[in-house]
Formats: sequence, C-alpha cells, structure tokens
Amino acid sequence: MFELNQVGLIDDIMKDNDIKECVAVTPANLNLYYVDSESSPLDKNGQKNFLSVLMKINYVVMTRPDLVPTVSFLCTRSGKANKDDLWKLQRLLRYMNLTRSRSLFISPASLDVLNVYCDASYAVHEDFRSQTGYILSFGSMHDLKSSDHGSFVACSSKKQRPVAKSSSEAELYSMNSAVDLALWLKQLLAELKIHLKEIQVFEDNKSTIAMIESGTMTKRSTHIGVRFFFIHDLITTGVLKVSYLPTDEQIADFFTKSLIGKKFRKFVHLLGIDNSSLK
Repeated sequence: MFELNQVGLIDDIMKDNDIKECVAVTPANLNLYYVDSESSPLDKNGQKNFLSVLMKINYVVMTRPDLVPTVSFLCTRSGKANKDDLWKLQRLLRYMNLTRSRSLFISPASLDVLNVYCDASYAVHEDFRSQTGYILSFGSMHDLKSSDHGSFVACSSKKQRPVAKSSSEAELYSMNSAVDLALWLKQLLAELKIHLKEIQVFEDNKSTIAMIESGTMTKRSTHIGVRFFFIHDLITTGVLKVSYLPTDEQIADFFTKSLIGKKFRKFVHLLGIDNSSLK
C-alpha cells in the first residue's frame, strides 16, 4: 500500500495565511455554489492573493481529492472574487488546517477492470449550468466490504459548459467526459502492454442508462445526438458496460456538490483518505 501526503506544503500554506487554531470539519457548507451578488468585490491585491492561495492548493489536491469540489468552484471565481468567496476560501483553509495530517492510501488492485463513477448536479450554478463529477479507479470504490477495494486513479469536478435541458442530459455530459478519460487511459495502458478487459461505468440515473442502452432518442434529446451515440456505440461494441448504482453508493456524488455530516465522512473514507487522525 502506498501512502501519499503533502503535510509540508499544507504547513507552508497555513503559515502564509496565518491559520493557527481555526478549524472546520468540512471544506464547505451546503451553499458552495451560491454566488452572493451583493457581497463587496475584492480589490486588486485581494484578487491577486485569492488566486495565489488557490494556485498553491491546486498542488495539494493531487493527493487530497476531498478538496477537489471546493477548489474547482473557487477557481471559477478567480478574477471576480468577492468577500463571500474569500470566506469560502478561508473555510477551506480551516478544514485543511484540521486535516493536514491526512494521507491518500492507494492499495494494489487488479488492472483488468477500470471502474468509472460519474454523476451530475443539475442546474446548480447561478447561470443554471450543471456540475460534472467523476472518479476512475481500479477495483470497487463503493464497497468497503469488497476484498478488492478500489485504487484511486483520477477524479474531476467541473462546471459544465453547455446548459443541460434536463437532469438526464447533464448526466450524459458527465458520462461523456468520464468515458473520454477512461478511453485515453485504456490506450495508454495498451502502449505499456497492459490490456484492460473491461471498462465498467456506474451511473445513478436510470433514465440516462435506459436511453443510451436502447439507442432510442426522444424529440427532447435529439440535440445531444453526438454524445448520445458515442456512448451507445461503445456499449453495443462491448467496450463499455453501464450499470446502475444507487445515489447513496455513488461516490461521484461527492464531486458534484458540497456534502456534510455522515455522508461526507463516508465518501472521504471510500476515497481512501485517512480519517483516523485529525490534527
């Protein structure tokens, strides 16, 4: 098992921002994507410092996927950040201060099957765009009881560029992005003489699964034809297998919204991040 952490870098960030005893138990509260239009914008130096701190944290997220959703959103606010955004950044720093000693644990896993967990939060942004979230792993990451618990490979939390007209459409955009990365990884492994037997996609939206498996589009979904048939062809040719996974077990849900409480702790544990020691 490999243990990865960046305690030294986090310590430097805490010192630079004078974060000492302040702590927070989650990176963000439930209204992460809310933009307070009445909050005062930061001045030029404030904008510069806001971006500088985010750039440093971007190195930390490589071994701390639990920071990804919050950092992803705050990056969309760089250059136009206000005092409310600054408060969200400070909360993130307080969480990092509390959890600075956490590590990402990567255990050996079979390279036969690449698991793709994808999800989307529909119209959660102020401009009604949706949020894509996905994670790739070797082995199962949604079942701690599995003898082959998953090994983290990559993850993403990103605001969608097109405005989805339905939750199914938002889910399809998310799946399309995740599968693109999975196919690239499959090609990379093939060049290393490692051949994947299967790419298993887990999705929690039954209507999206039914649509892409049947190959039947409705009048409301014809505008997403390219993405639709791209996924459908991969299924019919046996490259992909898509399975339903309940939302409570869908680990990609972590990357589409801000979670708190028991569900946050559960998914952090499933990600392979050490939960046992809090500093």
